[in-house]
Amino acid sequence: SVSNNVSSSQKQLSSQKCSAVKQLGIASDQNSACRPTMEDEHHVVDQYGKVPSQIFLAIFDGHGGRKCVELVKQHLSERILACKTPTN
Repeated sequence: SVSNNVSSSQKQLSSQKCSAVKQLGIASDQNSACRPTMEDEHHVVDQYGKVPSQIFLAIFDGHGGRKCVELVKQHLSERILACKTPTN
Protein backbone atom coordinates (compact mmCIF):
# COMPACT_ATOMS: atom_id res chain seq x y z
CA SER A 1 0.00 0.00 0.00
CA VAL A 2 1.12 3.55 -0.64
CA SER A 3 1.13 6.16 2.11
CA ASN A 4 -0.99 9.24 1.49
CA ASN A 5 0.76 11.59 3.92
CA VAL A 6 1.49 14.25 1.32
CA SER A 7 2.25 17.92 1.99
CA SER A 8 0.35 20.53 0.01
CA SER A 9 3.29 21.13 -2.34
CA GLN A 10 4.04 17.46 -3.02
CA LYS A 11 2.51 14.98 -5.38
CA GLN A 12 2.91 11.29 -4.77
CA LEU A 13 3.24 8.78 -7.56
CA SER A 14 3.63 5.07 -7.14
CA SER A 15 3.91 2.32 -9.67
CA GLN A 16 2.98 -1.18 -8.61
CA LYS A 17 3.27 -4.42 -10.55
CA CYS A 18 0.31 -6.74 -10.24
CA SER A 19 -0.42 -10.16 -11.64
CA ALA A 20 -4.02 -9.24 -12.53
CA VAL A 21 -2.98 -6.19 -14.56
CA LYS A 22 0.21 -5.29 -16.39
CA GLN A 23 0.97 -2.22 -14.29
CA LEU A 24 -0.88 0.04 -11.90
CA GLY A 25 -0.08 3.70 -11.29
CA ILE A 26 -1.36 5.60 -8.26
CA ALA A 27 -1.06 9.34 -7.62
CA SER A 28 -2.42 11.67 -4.97
CA ASP A 29 -2.28 15.40 -4.37
CA GLN A 30 -3.52 17.24 -1.29
CA ASN A 31 -5.17 20.55 -2.09
CA SER A 32 -4.35 22.45 1.11
CA ALA A 33 -6.26 25.51 -0.09
CA CYS A 34 -9.50 23.57 0.32
CA ARG A 35 -8.64 20.99 3.01
CA PRO A 36 -5.92 21.16 5.65
CA THR A 37 -5.46 17.37 5.89
CA MET A 38 -5.45 14.46 3.45
CA GLU A 39 -8.29 12.13 4.34
CA ASP A 40 -8.52 10.26 1.04
CA GLU A 41 -7.08 6.75 0.72
CA HIS A 42 -6.79 3.92 -1.75
CA HIS A 43 -6.49 0.17 -1.38
CA VAL A 44 -5.13 -2.39 -3.84
CA VAL A 45 -5.32 -6.16 -3.35
CA ASP A 46 -3.60 -8.15 -6.08
CA GLN A 47 -4.87 -11.71 -6.61
CA TYR A 48 -8.05 -10.77 -4.75
CA GLY A 49 -9.77 -13.79 -3.27
CA LYS A 50 -6.66 -15.83 -4.21
CA VAL A 51 -7.63 -15.52 -7.90
CA PRO A 52 -4.51 -14.61 -9.95
CA SER A 53 -6.50 -12.69 -12.58
CA GLN A 54 -8.57 -10.69 -10.07
CA ILE A 55 -7.73 -7.36 -8.41
CA PHE A 56 -9.54 -5.25 -5.82
CA LEU A 57 -9.17 -1.49 -6.37
CA ALA A 58 -10.82 1.07 -4.12
CA ILE A 59 -10.64 4.82 -3.70
CA PHE A 60 -12.08 6.23 -0.50
CA ASP A 61 -13.12 9.89 -0.31
CA GLY A 62 -12.36 10.52 3.35
CA HIS A 63 -14.88 13.20 4.26
CA GLY A 64 -15.66 11.14 7.38
CA GLY A 65 -12.12 11.69 8.68
CA ARG A 66 -8.95 9.56 8.82
CA LYS A 67 -10.30 7.03 11.34
CA CYS A 68 -13.31 6.29 9.17
CA VAL A 69 -11.34 5.85 5.95
CA GLU A 70 -8.70 3.69 7.71
CA LEU A 71 -11.41 1.41 9.12
CA VAL A 72 -13.08 0.99 5.72
CA LYS A 73 -9.72 0.39 4.02
CA GLN A 74 -8.81 -2.27 6.57
CA HIS A 75 -12.07 -4.23 6.39
CA LEU A 76 -14.04 -3.63 3.16
CA SER A 77 -12.23 -6.07 0.84
CA GLU A 78 -12.43 -8.85 3.45
CA ARG A 79 -16.11 -8.19 4.14
CA ILE A 80 -16.97 -8.34 0.44
CA LEU A 81 -15.21 -11.70 0.14
CA ALA A 82 -17.08 -12.98 3.20
CA CYS A 83 -20.41 -12.09 1.53
CA LYS A 84 -19.52 -13.70 -1.80
CA THR A 85 -21.88 -16.51 -2.75
CA PRO A 86 -20.75 -19.62 -4.64
CA THR A 87 -21.45 -19.57 -8.38
CA ASN A 88 -21.91 -23.33 -8.82
